Amino acid sequence: MSVDAANLLAAISRSVDALAFTRGELDARLAELVETVAQVFGFLGAGIMMMNESGQLYLIGTFDPTAGALELAQREGGVGPGVQATRLNRVVAVDDLNRDERWPQLRETLVPRGVRSLLCAPIRVHNRPVGNLNLVDGAPREWTQSERAGLTAYAGLIGAMLRIALDGAHEDQLVLELAKRLATDAADDS
Repeated sequence: MSVDAANLLAAISRSVDALAFTRGELDARLAELVETVAQVFGFLGAGIMMMNESGQLYLIGTFDPTAGALELAQREGGVGPGVQATRLNRVVAVDDLNRDERWPQLRETLVPRGVRSLLCAPIRVHNRPVGNLNLVDGAPREWTQSERAGLTAYAGLIGAMLRIALDGAHEDQLVLELAKRLATDAADDS
């Protein structure tokens, strides 16, 4: 499936409204964005994982139980395309999980649930990867450049939301965790 650029831009434009939020609304706004991502791309599901202070990824939200299964499997095993996207700070694609040798434990868990392909983009705050946005599809596929660019754009929108929440000193649990993570990164850099 190729993503229509005009439809993607219209959806992102509507999603920018999500940038205007008050304290306590961050989780709800992120959930809305995950749902929008899944609907715009038209795949099986989408999900967000964020990194905590100790560098472990945890589930923020999913649009579909299948995407939730991906996120939980990555969290439990500590490996997977979302983990790699966050650690390497780049988009990671899996065209066919049934044939991909990088994560056999994910294959065993997810292929029976109907997951065959994955696309994961890092979420960045202040140029640091702090989590990932994932797309899940039920068929093998070669991810297009427009799908990669579209998912990266949405990950950038999520990063912008998180920066706004940090700069506005929101006290959502996610913002507090993110502030600790960024402080830990800053300390490691010195």
